Amino acid sequence: MKKVVCLLSLVVFVNVLFSQSPVPNPVDSQIIVLPAQWSIISTYIQPLDSNIAQVMNPIVQNIVIVKAWQGLTYWPQYGLNMIGDIDIMHGYQIKMVEADTLAVYGTIANPTNHPVILSTGWDIIPYLRTSSAPIATMMSDIETNIKIVKNGMGQVYWPQWSLNSIVLMNPGEGYQINMNASDILIYPSNGISFNSAFSCGDQIIDYDGNMYNTVLIGNQCWMKENLRSVHYSNGAPIQFIDDDEVWNDLYTNDKAFCYWNDNPVYAPAWGVLYTWGAVMNGEVSSNEVPSGVQGVCPVGWHVPSDEEWKILEGTVDSLYGYPNQEWDTTYWRGSDAGFKLKATSGWFINGNSNPNGNDQYGFSAQAGSYREPGGSFNYWAEDAMFWTSTSIYTIWPIRRYLRNDYNGIARDAQYPNGGLSVRCIRHSDALPTALPTVSTDSIQHISTNRVTIGGKVIEDGQLYVSERGLCWNTTGSPTTSDSILILGSGRGPFSKSQTGFATDTTYYIRAFAINTLGTSYGDEMQFIINSQTITCGYQISDYDGNVYNTVLIGNQCWMQENLRTTHYANGNPLIDGTNAGGIAGNDTTQFMFDYNNNTSYTNVYGKLYTWAAVMGSFSSSVSVPSGVQGICPVGWHVPSNDEYWVLNYFLGGEQVAGGKLKDATNNYWFPLYNQATNESGFTALPCGSRYNDGTFAPINKRGSWWTATGYVHAHFMTLLHNYNESFDQTWYKEMGRSVRCLKD
Repeated sequence: MKKVVCLLSLVVFVNVLFSQSPVPNPVDSQIIVLPAQWSIISTYIQPLDSNIAQVMNPIVQNIVIVKAWQGLTYWPQYGLNMIGDIDIMHGYQIKMVEADTLAVYGTIANPTNHPVILSTGWDIIPYLRTSSAPIATMMSDIETNIKIVKNGMGQVYWPQWSLNSIVLMNPGEGYQINMNASDILIYPSNGISFNSAFSCGDQIIDYDGNMYNTVLIGNQCWMKENLRSVHYSNGAPIQFIDDDEVWNDLYTNDKAFCYWNDNPVYAPAWGVLYTWGAVMNGEVSSNEVPSGVQGVCPVGWHVPSDEEWKILEGTVDSLYGYPNQEWDTTYWRGSDAGFKLKATSGWFINGNSNPNGNDQYGFSAQAGSYREPGGSFNYWAEDAMFWTSTSIYTIWPIRRYLRNDYNGIARDAQYPNGGLSVRCIRHSDALPTALPTVSTDSIQHISTNRVTIGGKVIEDGQLYVSERGLCWNTTGSPTTSDSILILGSGRGPFSKSQTGFATDTTYYIRAFAINTLGTSYGDEMQFIINSQTITCGYQISDYDGNVYNTVLIGNQCWMQENLRTTHYANGNPLIDGTNAGGIAGNDTTQFMFDYNNNTSYTNVYGKLYTWAAVMGSFSSSVSVPSGVQGICPVGWHVPSNDEYWVLNYFLGGEQVAGGKLKDATNNYWFPLYNQATNESGFTALPCGSRYNDGTFAPINKRGSWWTATGYVHAHFMTLLHNYNESFDQTWYKEMGRSVRCLKD
């Protein structure tokens, strides 16, 4: 039961491959991000339960329709399921009403053992590898029989015309393919890595799926278009602000973006306008070459420094080369650098007979205008401004400025809450290549059956990191020839909550990263899993003195009753929501409720809480354990979505766990179709819930329990009187739901 909300609009950011590992019967997972629109998906996981209704159940409330390659549909709104079981040998079209994420659990399929049979005409194919690879390489054996391949963003691989805007095939994506003749597609093994070599002039893609052309000017490789990403490369969103007064109130490091005149129609040509805080994303000012500031740029690219802009100017100007004191001055400089950087069309004439440039070097600067620090927008199509990564006196970032009536290029400082364009520049290919630099995280959350291990690829050595992960043994100095856990590719952090280790045994573990030069290892760590068991079954109390029974389920110690506290463990009170009425849109107030505003229900069913009340001052967590004490007593925490998944998996999976969790006395659950056994001892009661309009769901037919995992919406586990399943759902945070706490 797991669902979470890179350079892609549809991206898999967790994939786990086990090899030579002592893990018994491992369950692998793939997490797929789905946009609020049509997309094409596939999975390399053979699901535990292949029925599409079960696989899609955690996100069913956001699904409009799913279509298979034969025209069969899964249409949950109308109870229609013509697809039945998901076939990993095919992709699926899916339309979402809201962006969401899908977790698929099961076993990783070996791509070499799953040939994709292709007939003449159209089909939807999967991508069965756990890491990205060039589409041209993947399709090379069947290229002569391919008419065209399309992805969910409309990009194409069209070998007949040498067109390739897809570039990489990515886990989680599906592809429409039209074949001239039947053929068989066999993907290479996951053990084979592909170095995604880049040549300036190739297209690149950002997290949102926007494609950019690139151009080599001198020794610098620049984006040929203004950046238009609204997410950082790790998927974190940038705040959108379309209110002048709110924009005016932004501070030095506030992160925000907008479209010119608050109209996204200008974004494809002019890009997005960013505050300097959004551009830098917390990194410090730099005037180095290269700047080293990735900021808002895609992986492998960075925000150019003031000095890097000077190099560009000196490269293109007819009179002043680089270095030259001309470029160290402020305001309008150079003879014709601006003219040579401006695009040949799109600049407003406004009395100037020649407002456009000659775009001699292919930089193609567009008149994207800018947003004043006060929130208003400058004149349409008359100027273009670009941020650098360099500031003076820490609060005055330096910009570049082109106008329709000047041939030079201006250099001055700007308030950081102005809205300016961004051009990213490629890390210098002249830098020496090297082995990756990788660190091993300290070992976390050791329990009788689980340990959290991880690491971070700090530097890639200017080469693509094809594999990264952890290796371990019981003798010391582990290598990739020992037990190994592969956790993706590229730079950045990675971690996994892992089971299967023997007790009372010393393990030695190191993080590793592989590029084309070889393998690097992080520092060696040690850990021992103690064999003593968790004690559970005693009573605990909260701040108010309420007493709760506890129960051991697997290796998790759960409260056996719903929480009913009115205070946090530090004594801070919650807000009584009895008279709150409708609170739609208020997802920050820490409300508590009695069912139907009647305290007589509380002793048996517990209280209902908004997600803000449950979390307190803590942030969303997908960890095991979550680390979120929130509303729980000292020594206990709000379980993450993953921890509820552990519970369900221990009980045989989501499809049967509900019956094993529900009270079996028939004193509480509506008896019709109720097949509860409560063999777990969890004793779940149908506690109802409070809607954000102030009404309540029936108390004897359903119960729902918040998790510590939330994004736009928050996750909760739902049990229904007429189903044996346990459902993972997400919905509004201002809803009132029950809470069960879990022992640290």
